[in-house]
Amino acid sequence: MKQTLSVYATTPKQVLGFRIHLRAFMVLMPLAWIVWLLTPATYPWPIWSTAAWTVGIIFHYLGVFVFKKSNLKKSALLSILLVVAGIGNSFATEPENVNEQVISSFKKDFSTAQDVSWEKTQEISKATFTLNGQVMFAWYAENGKQVAVIRNILSSQLPINLLTSLKNNYAGYWISDLFEMVADNTTTYYITIEDSAHKIVLKSEDYTTWQTFKKEDKE
Repeated sequence: MKQTLSVYATTPKQVLGFRIHLRAFMVLMPLAWIVWLLTPATYPWPIWSTAAWTVGIIFHYLGVFVFKKSNLKKSALLSILLVVAGIGNSFATEPENVNEQVISSFKKDFSTAQDVSWEKTQEISKATFTLNGQVMFAWYAENGKQVAVIRNILSSQLPINLLTSLKNNYAGYWISDLFEMVADNTTTYYITIEDSAHKIVLKSEDYTTWQTFKKEDKE
């Protein structure tokens, strides 16, 4: 007996979601490059977020407009991801392999999340997903308790006091990584800055001042 594959019809909601994602990309990425142009940084750090987000846009487009066969959609996208991005040692896992309490807590915390994928260790489950055009990561314990939520941000999204401190105290450095972490109702910012001789990781929990979390000299 020949098995037929059901076909997804692209809904207006899916098209709208892609357009919002694309518009957010078109607004925020030029802003990142403008910030880079207006600061003393010489290393073109926005290239990494631009490249990563571009890949996300491509996958979102393929998911909405190209891969419409339900039994092929996920495997096709995952195959492309393996070829283009190179996952390495960490592989996405099916939701059925994740604790039901974790899935329930995640859906409660992020009811409008899209493009959700899971990675699981023995005690922690990690969800990678898109929310309002932003790629985010959430970690959950086996009992369903949220451990932490992380998202990469632009320097322009930092609290004004932290951004001012960076410009005043680290004018000769460029930014190579910046993310916001929420855990136990506390928001913490981590930023990695570099110059030709040093690599420094700064941390802030008070929205006002930076503390040196890690510092190393380049050879």
